[in-house]
Amino acid sequence: CLGAPLILADIEARGITPDYCIVGEPTNMTVVVAHKGIAVYRCRVHGKSVHSSLTKQGVNAISYASRLIGYVDELAEEISQRDDNDDMFDVPFSTMSVGTIKGGTATNIVPNLCEFTFDYRNLPHMTQENIVAPIQAKIAELNAQMQARSPETGIELIQEEGVPAMNDNNNDELQTLIAALTGDNERHKVAYATEGGQFTNSGIPTIICGPGSIEQAHKADEFVALSEIARCDEFLQKLLKSCAVS
Repeated sequence: CLGAPLILADIEARGITPDYCIVGEPTNMTVVVAHKGIAVYRCRVHGKSVHSSLTKQGVNAISYASRLIGYVDELAEEISQRDDNDDMFDVPFSTMSVGTIKGGTATNIVPNLCEFTFDYRNLPHMTQENIVAPIQAKIAELNAQMQARSPETGIELIQEEGVPAMNDNNNDELQTLIAALTGDNERHKVAYATEGGQFTNSGIPTIICGPGSIEQAHKADEFVALSEIARCDEFLQKLLKSCAVS
């Protein structure tokens, strides 16, 4: 998703107004009309080291990180129960997941640093603020507890990545066209992210349709079956003919 902003800037600079965009991510040549956004956050917890026999004189970064991780899990459960979830998505609610954690130097030392990362995959109608605001409030609560014991301690929240969700607004005509060309009359919404959200945010009606399965993506021996390539080639030929006719 690093190249799409450059493409969009170049399109605007050239005065080009695309009618549609087709993102060729793997969908088994079915019509995907929306996907979730993704944001990746790093939490850096700064504590105060002391010998483990003197715990009251220190601030345990791992312990406070674990409290925040527990809150992230609670918030994930809370947003999964919202009444505005979308059953068209393969995972019908926004999700949060802690992915990495590291901290500490030795068992007999109260750790002064612990870092963990989590990602947030939001439905198109939800925003980063839906989770950042409550997490920041929890961080403020934990910071007060930590700094009451040692003023130099505290927790940082850093956003490392962000890809916008793709919605299905204003693309009915495109959906109808692609459904006719693929023979797939169903509309699908997916949990993974693509460049599609960047194009829809720029006002370009967008769908996702491409060869292969997301089940083979980001794995060893990643592949697209030759039969899928053949289906995609047939689709592109039909698309070119439809454009020539129009």
